[in-house]
Amino acid sequence: MPQREGSSTTEHLGIKVAALVGLALAALATPGFAEAPPPVAVRSSAAVNVARVDAFVTGTDGAPVRGLQAADFELFEDGGPVAITDFSPAQDAAAGVPSLLVFFVDGLDMTPSQCGAVFAGAQAMLAEVLKTPGTQAMVASGGLTVVVRQRPTSDAQPLLKALRAAQGAVGEGARTASGGTVPGTALDQPLGRRTDLAAADGEAVEKTTRDAAHQQYERARAGVENLTTFVAALGEIPGRKALIYVGGPIPIRPGEALLRRALGDAGPGAASPEDARFDISALVRALADKANATGVTIYGVDAGGAGRVGAPPAMPRHGEGQPAVGTGADLSAQDALQFLASTTGGRAFTNPIDPASAFESLVRDFRSSYSLGFAAPRRADGSTHAIRVKLKREGMAVRSRSAFLDATEDDRMSDRTLAALLFGIAENPFGLQASAKAEGSSKDGKHIIAVTVTIPLGKLAFAPSTVAQESDIALWLAARGATGRVVQSAKTPFPVSVPNDRLLTALTQSAGFTFRVPLDEGSGKFAVTARDEIGLQASTVVTALDAPATPALGVPN
Repeated sequence: MPQREGSSTTEHLGIKVAALVGLALAALATPGFAEAPPPVAVRSSAAVNVARVDAFVTGTDGAPVRGLQAADFELFEDGGPVAITDFSPAQDAAAGVPSLLVFFVDGLDMTPSQCGAVFAGAQAMLAEVLKTPGTQAMVASGGLTVVVRQRPTSDAQPLLKALRAAQGAVGEGARTASGGTVPGTALDQPLGRRTDLAAADGEAVEKTTRDAAHQQYERARAGVENLTTFVAALGEIPGRKALIYVGGPIPIRPGEALLRRALGDAGPGAASPEDARFDISALVRALADKANATGVTIYGVDAGGAGRVGAPPAMPRHGEGQPAVGTGADLSAQDALQFLASTTGGRAFTNPIDPASAFESLVRDFRSSYSLGFAAPRRADGSTHAIRVKLKREGMAVRSRSAFLDATEDDRMSDRTLAALLFGIAENPFGLQASAKAEGSSKDGKHIIAVTVTIPLGKLAFAPSTVAQESDIALWLAARGATGRVVQSAKTPFPVSVPNDRLLTALTQSAGFTFRVPLDEGSGKFAVTARDEIGLQASTVVTALDAPATPALGVPN
């Protein structure tokens, strides 16, 4: 195949393709995803213009209510009634269980002593849930690096092994506790107001405090963004999906308590101009939106919450303004778990004195959920729409997700590419081929990896023009380096033009496009999705570079 100048190639010199010389890739977060075991086959679902809402119904005694019919429910979108076009009732031991149960363990803010009872309850729950035919589970651990420890399976043994591995990793890189000490300072003792710091090199301690606050913020930000990416990839797994977040708190304003000590402002509720830089509430809302777009219900078990009293109100929903800081990090953290759970139809356990009881209630949820489907009055507009489920019967309470994000087709292609990268879910009807090759290094010390995808032209749809047949292809790429960092490309257009008199020959040939991916590490894994914008079909392929790349500048051999 002749190579042209730039990043596009073709087997026929008469075929014109777009030539794009470089591609800027944006990192989702400095940390990212690590390699996982070989995948269990999971078939991805086709995008259809139907939204589904799981509804959990309880009586006045809090017990699940079964035996209801579609006529007992009312469904509203953006305040207007919509017809329930598909209905699945709850059954004692089968239909209410989700297709996939995900244990997501965030060990950044947990200690082994805090989570022992939680993991015991999780193992018991896992064994119970897997008794239902057709149910799968998976295990991942998160924080600065998300590791898929076990891909979807119905076999309990590898899942239990993965849970034990996740438990063993708990406590690595725990965050500095808000209101505690700042390691590495001259004082190394609880911080007071600025007047207290002045006696012992206050400026140096203030700088160290600011640095620690910024580090807390960056770690919390990265953790939420990595979880959002993981949830996005779950969208390619069909059926109901429930994610159980087991971990410490998710602070809305990480580092705020330390920052206020540095500023000498310890008054609760008082804001400073710097507070906005330490606020990740927008990222938490984006996580909830992505879960609602991919049909993921989030349950939160705050394993570090034992001993904290009370359950504060949930974070305000869209359009209701920013949450008050309240009494500090613990309150804000519980608000985040409450918000994620309530917005997606799940539940949050922020004071799990008895973790086993919490998991038992989750099992009851799974076995008593009703599934309501409706035809969305739009398709892929990228907007968030309010959802409300009501019961026509008295004396019952219903819980469901409060919003539905109608993701754009571009977002779905991006999520599809992530699923291929992280879970090995890749449908390839076009017969795409891909390869990765190291091309040296950049001036900033990154390795440059050339990822070439080859597309058979005979699989594409063409539209006629005056002198040629035009194909409109769009490409997406997701890449993961050796340390787990994930980068993604934006939607990349790749038009192909074939002269009319050469169409029959061209249909037996291929066109190629090369991404040049900057990675911090040499080896990596890459997923590319090609979408035929005329034929409205997509195909995804995964490739890897296992051999070390040429050393980056400044890195010794």
